[in-house]
Amino acid sequence: MKNPFEKQDKAILIGAIAAGAALAGGLTWLLLTEDGNEKRERWKEWMEEKAKNMIAGCLSCKTGVDKDVAKGATDAVID
Repeated sequence: MKNPFEKQDKAILIGAIAAGAALAGGLTWLLLTEDGNEKRERWKEWMEEKAKNMIAGCLSCKTGVDKDVAKGATDAVID
């Protein structure tokens, strides 16, 4: 029979609850505040620029065209 008075380790549970609370707080800030909205817009622009650079690099590698020319073509197609 299991001893009901035996001490159990709850460190993982407490850590998971703390991490979940921090994540929920961060998402709340990002989604519900004006500063969070501005941050999301900057991240979106940053991600679009990184994606364009990556696509231009792949296009340049596969076709042998200069990356600057491929970047212009990528910008024209994506925008």
